[in-house]
Amino acid sequence: MFKFSIQTTSITTVISLIVSVINYLIDYAMGKASISDALSSNLYVKYWLYLTAFFFAITLLLVIANLLFKPKNKKLNSSNMGSEYSNAFAYPDAGGSSPVEEYVNVRMKKSELSKYQQMN
Repeated sequence: MFKFSIQTTSITTVISLIVSVINYLIDYAMGKASISDALSSNLYVKYWLYLTAFFFAITLLLVIANLLFKPKNKKLNSSNMGSEYSNAFAYPDAGGSSPVEEYVNVRMKKSELSKYQQMN
């Protein structure tokens, strides 16, 4: 959800930073010596630097929001409708006694599934 917004604002931040540096270099070539002089006297340098700061702040807020609202559990969508294969637990009798056994799946043909279930 936030990935596209983060990418967009990051690209916009980089572009506005490049434009503000170019504006500063133009102002520096015209005789201004420092960044503070350029910020106080040149409207373009000030505008693009503030725009860069704005987009950088938006990018940081989106990254923080992405970290806060990221789903904790990712549910895998593994429906096997119409497939000849089935996902079966590797240890069906263990009942998920450990976290590893709950998440270990074995992929086998549905026709062979009954043979393995009868063996246990």
